[in-house]
Amino acid sequence: MVSQKGEVSHAIQVCCHVSDENFAREYAGLIHAMDFFNLEYGVIVTENQRDRFEENGKVVEMIPAYEYLSLPI
Repeated sequence: MVSQKGEVSHAIQVCCHVSDENFAREYAGLIHAMDFFNLEYGVIVTENQRDRFEENGKVVEMIPAYEYLSLPI
């Protein structure tokens, strides 16, 4: 979770490599956290994968770690 001034702003899931075997677990865990904190945006940080998913008004982006680490704080 990323928190700004005591408010959770988005959820982050970290996984070295998302595959067919672990996608459901990684995605569902992130969606669960997003539901709990009433968030519309979440990120799955991976070693080098990129994708974007939209479901029920929620956006999940899968981005490589080097890209995530270069985002402005």
